[in-house]
Amino acid sequence: MIKDCWAQTKMEDYAFDTTIPSQGEDKDTYGLWTGRFNRQLVKLLTKGLSVTATWVQTLDCRAPETDLLSPRILLNLGWMIVSNTITDLS
Repeated sequence: MIKDCWAQTKMEDYAFDTTIPSQGEDKDTYGLWTGRFNRQLVKLLTKGLSVTATWVQTLDCRAPETDLLSPRILLNLGWMIVSNTITDLS
């Protein structure tokens, strides 16, 4: 359990330039993706309590971080990005 909680912080750590990647991992690719994902996720947290609940559970190590990649959350993120893009183009 503790090892899993410790590993969950990688997503946040790799967004920082000062983080040294673990052996066999590519910080640039992982950090770029996770940084973008986290920025969009924070925007989504203000719009839905169920997404916020999942996020809090992962922070408290009561759920694996992969729960943030559930189809429900990914679809909500996609819809939010598409909606914002359409609004920006108008």
